[in-house]
Amino acid sequence: RNIVQTLRRLRPDVAHVQGQNFYAPAALASGLPTVISVHGMLAREARISDGRSRVLDRLSKRLRAQFNARFEAQSLRDASDLIINNPYVADTIRPYTQAAMHWLDNPIEDRFFDVVDDPAPGRLFFAGSMQPRKGVHVLIEAMRALEARGVAAQLRIAGPILDAGYDADVRRSVILAGLGDRVKFLGVIDDAALLQEYAHADLVVMASKEETSPMFLQQAMATGTPAVATDVGGVRYVIEDGNTGQLARPGDAASIATGVAEILCDRAIRRRFAGAARDAAESRFRARVVARRTLDVYASILSPTPPAIQ
Repeated sequence: RNIVQTLRRLRPDVAHVQGQNFYAPAALASGLPTVISVHGMLAREARISDGRSRVLDRLSKRLRAQFNARFEAQSLRDASDLIINNPYVADTIRPYTQAAMHWLDNPIEDRFFDVVDDPAPGRLFFAGSMQPRKGVHVLIEAMRALEARGVAAQLRIAGPILDAGYDADVRRSVILAGLGDRVKFLGVIDDAALLQEYAHADLVVMASKEETSPMFLQQAMATGTPAVATDVGGVRYVIEDGNTGQLARPGDAASIATGVAEILCDRAIRRRFAGAARDAAESRFRARVVARRTLDVYASILSPTPPAIQ
């Protein structure tokens, strides 16, 4: 109610909502022209569970999921315009909405483009929350596979703990595998440290079970860091397999290890992927590029024949 009242008092030309949670139904209820950016599929992500999680974590997630699924369904049903960040989202939500869809990539801040690529040989980096959906346990298995192949690699993991049971299990697996000297948990790091991790990463890795358009991979591309990531959701619309990185089979540690080994063992491939990644990011993820396209969307909502925007 507060959101509706505030919007009606402000009377903006357009209300732009980030995500499908309770902000979206509120903006739609205001009666103002509204566009919703769909960043992830809340109902689909909520179904991902893992036996490593504690019972209370699973129950809490299930409860949040019920509310989010309700808000999401209402938002998709009532919206007239949606901003999607890749075709995967469009394919997924098309049965649930009549809204016009506008494809816009997420913007990446300019400071990521300013990072100087200075990789430490064999250094892998992952940034994301510790929860089953991110598949960090598969990255640990991939590290074991790399060690068995004689490929020297170190994995650095940054991000908050969203599932304590899962986090504890992953850390135990590192110790049991004898990888304590090759896997480092950084926890939550600040922006300066994050930029340094990208600068010194030989490549980034991601083993998620579900993703829409992960900012982690987009940031890596902006810094010129190649990626090996599981081919789930919209990842294939971010990473071009064989050009800006390698796509691996979901849940397959051996597939991830193969992609990592190919890049680490061939510096020419690494240089080619790095250059292609940065070029693609420049044309798609620069804030000024995304801002210009966002203004075009606003204009199309307000006018059947939008004027040219400088």
